[in-house]
Amino acid sequence: MSKNDNQKLQAEEEQNSTLFNPDVDYEQPSDDRPYVYLVGKTKLYVTEEQFKFLREDYWEEKTENWLKSRCLIPAERGELKICRGKCEECPMFRNGWNKPTYGGFEEMEEEEYLASNPQQSILDKLIEEERIKAMYDAIDNLEDPIDRYIMRQYLLDKKDAEVASKIGKSRQTVITRRNRCIEYLKEILKNY
Repeated sequence: MSKNDNQKLQAEEEQNSTLFNPDVDYEQPSDDRPYVYLVGKTKLYVTEEQFKFLREDYWEEKTENWLKSRCLIPAERGELKICRGKCEECPMFRNGWNKPTYGGFEEMEEEEYLASNPQQSILDKLIEEERIKAMYDAIDNLEDPIDRYIMRQYLLDKKDAEVASKIGKSRQTVITRRNRCIEYLKEILKNY
């Protein structure tokens, strides 16, 4: 750990020690501690400052866990955003070996996955390979060669402006055609 990190940790520990007095019984209600914070089934009566401190860690952890569980999907200008759709209805969603992302699939560490669900690992890999093959087949079967090109470049993480300059169309046209193709592919792949 660097010297800066040590100083930050010490400052945080000092703040925590001044925030909570060990001589106070926080389980007893008090007029100067109007906020209630639940730890399991135990009610702690705390001040507003203490309550905010306790809730901050909780919300940070909850938000971080929520973000880790969501897919990344394309946004404008080649950026990524968190998918807010219903995972159960998404043909690209899966619980298991791979997590869908904008550029392909983000793989878990093999040991981590096998420890969590050893019976499903081989089956999940086969199903995933079948899904990916079906997606590429569906892209190859698109009628318009420009749509096929746009989707292939999309899977390779190429920027919309780059693709637009290669095919001689506007960036907005590429985005519109890509979104139309994605909707079409979702319809075709909904059974996978």
